[in-house]
Amino acid sequence: MRRVRAPALLACALALLAPRMAFAETLRIAISDSPPISLKNANSGAYEGLAIDIVKRLGVEAGFEPRLDMIAFGAMLADLRDGKTDVIVMSGSDERRKVARFSTPFARYGEALLARREDTTAYASLDDLGGKIVGSNAGGGWIDAAAKAGAKIMTFGSAELALNALRKGEVQAVVGNSPTYK
Repeated sequence: MRRVRAPALLACALALLAPRMAFAETLRIAISDSPPISLKNANSGAYEGLAIDIVKRLGVEAGFEPRLDMIAFGAMLADLRDGKTDVIVMSGSDERRKVARFSTPFARYGEALLARREDTTAYASLDDLGGKIVGSNAGGGWIDAAAKAGAKIMTFGSAELALNALRKGEVQAVVGNSPTYK
């Protein structure tokens, strides 16, 4: 795996943020509940994770104060478009690039499929989700692929809500990014 060095990452991110930073001492930065990328510590209430560390470092290097707002993943692009936030922390996709510009990725990860322990299906591909009720974060990148495979999709405001639905038996499986569901 190729490592991205902090100065290179900072340079890419600062280039994207420069137009907004020229007029702002504080930047509104939207994050979602996506451990270990970003999460809210249940004990302290503080935001933590890889993206949080990067955003804080960017603030120090570029001279702005990051105001972090945890919002539903599916609302991030709309909030950016509507001016409710200045920056969003999410991975780019072809569809998302139609709405926003993205920096060089700071992390790469794969997909995850979770099912209840008593589900004995030997999942080999998304096609095995056909006819099943599948949960995911609203706006998640795996929704379209699961739907094309014939799954009935239920979306949730966070990974935690999707997992709770799986625990309660409201969905038969959950799809998403692997770090979020470890």
